Amino acid sequence: MKVLIVDDNVAIREIIAEILTVDGCEIRQAGTISDAIREIEEFRPEITLLDTIVEGRSTIGFIDSLDESFGTKLILLVNGKEQIPRDTPLIIGSIKKPFKSSDILDAIRGHGKIPKDKIDPIKKERPKIRFISKTKPVVVPDEPEGVTKFGKSYVVFEDSPNEIYNLVRFFSSNMCDIKVVTAERKKTIADKINAPSVDFIEISQKPREGCILYNKLGSLMHAVMNFITESTTSPVVVFEDLSKLVEVNGLNPVITMIYQILTSAGKRCTIAISIKETLLTDKDKQLLFKFMEPYTSEE
Repeated sequence: MKVLIVDDNVAIREIIAEILTVDGCEIRQAGTISDAIREIEEFRPEITLLDTIVEGRSTIGFIDSLDESFGTKLILLVNGKEQIPRDTPLIIGSIKKPFKSSDILDAIRGHGKIPKDKIDPIKKERPKIRFISKTKPVVVPDEPEGVTKFGKSYVVFEDSPNEIYNLVRFFSSNMCDIKVVTAERKKTIADKINAPSVDFIEISQKPREGCILYNKLGSLMHAVMNFITESTTSPVVVFEDLSKLVEVNGLNPVITMIYQILTSAGKRCTIAISIKETLLTDKDKQLLFKFMEPYTSEE
């Protein structure tokens, strides 16, 4: 299916694009209304995912100006309790932010032209990206004394990873299921952490077997969420050095990815990040502190 994504937030566009590309869609992106008009005329998308606010302005006027002959249908990306127009036949659905991969996939698949029994068997075998089921039991360890506990998320402000390893060791001693996202080699980081039963998601700036590229934030988010979903105990995800991802991708896309993970996972896991404090603005900190709290080792 041909899908156009219209949003002035490049991080949101890239995450949606990766989700739908994995699902076999042909994707184009637009960050402005003028770009969207050009793409609709040239690309002729079957579905257009459209944010309701682009460049600070409502997109309702743009919707009203669209000609049905272009053949595109609209699924709106909405914030909070925002209402969508009910009298516009081009609008066939909406997705609330913050969204999960399943929200995007369900919305697009629900309006596909190919009957389910006619889908290419090869595409059927693609791994599905699954998110947390509210009914899935999770084993939560006894709450330890002090402020650090499973179900809370933490940000560690440090110029290079150090305190974050104490946090990994703490959760390891409490029998949590831990996945460390790192650009280091597994053996190198395992020696630094010195904690049992810790597994890794390796990231790399250059292609390397078994690694996720730095700039594939959507793929990294999928790997993290799949781990959280499949964990049968108490999942803990630790971004050992978020600063490296920020240097490659920019701050906004990386913070958006963390925000999506936090809002999708809720309190059914713990997320911890290590980052240079100087990389964050006060606004960035306020956003993170809605879901996370600063961590200082109690050792």
